[in-house]
Amino acid sequence: PLYQVITEFSPNYVGIGFMTAAFNTTKIIASWLKIKFPLTPLIVGGAHPTVEPICTLQQIPEVDAVCVGEGEDVCAEILFQNQLTSSIEGLLVRGEESLYRPRAVDVNIDRLALPNPKVFPLSFYMAPSINTTFGWMTRSFGVLTSRGCPYSCKFCGGNWNKPIRSHSPKYVENLVRHLATFNIDTVAFWDDTIACQSDRLFEICDRLRHSKLFKPKGKMRWRASL
Repeated sequence: PLYQVITEFSPNYVGIGFMTAAFNTTKIIASWLKIKFPLTPLIVGGAHPTVEPICTLQQIPEVDAVCVGEGEDVCAEILFQNQLTSSIEGLLVRGEESLYRPRAVDVNIDRLALPNPKVFPLSFYMAPSINTTFGWMTRSFGVLTSRGCPYSCKFCGGNWNKPIRSHSPKYVENLVRHLATFNIDTVAFWDDTIACQSDRLFEICDRLRHSKLFKPKGKMRWRASL
């Protein structure tokens, strides 16, 4: 249960990332968190808060700050300074809205370290079920090799996430090799538009083929959301 996890972990901060479809659920969780853990700062981020940061603060009064845009550097600075402050670019703090400063988008995402799945309860997130990756009954990891999309489709909620930033094919190969050490069956690429840079995608495919991690020479499969 969420209460048990937070109680045992005793975090300095709690963060929730959500899209608009999860707004009502987030609002319920935020209200519950402030009742149970009133002294723990609550930060939200993701697509919905990034597009509507002021409205998010107004509509979810339990939220203490909004991370606008990508959160790796923002979260690292919050932990380093151990406070919610408007001196952190990309962080909109309640009561300091006029002091907010946007954070420039860094297109060099290869600088980011490979994910460390050991910090997650793998038995929960990787248990084979019909609800996991693409409905396959497999132990799987979902990853992104790029962020954003070059297009501006009216029906899509991803139009805010620009410019497109991509990991190099070599980074993607290293990422997959790293994830393969966790005894998984499937890698799922959840990029918004992984095929929009065809030369990069072809090189990624060549590297995955030569890695011998995937069928028929290896045991894993991979699939991409195009």
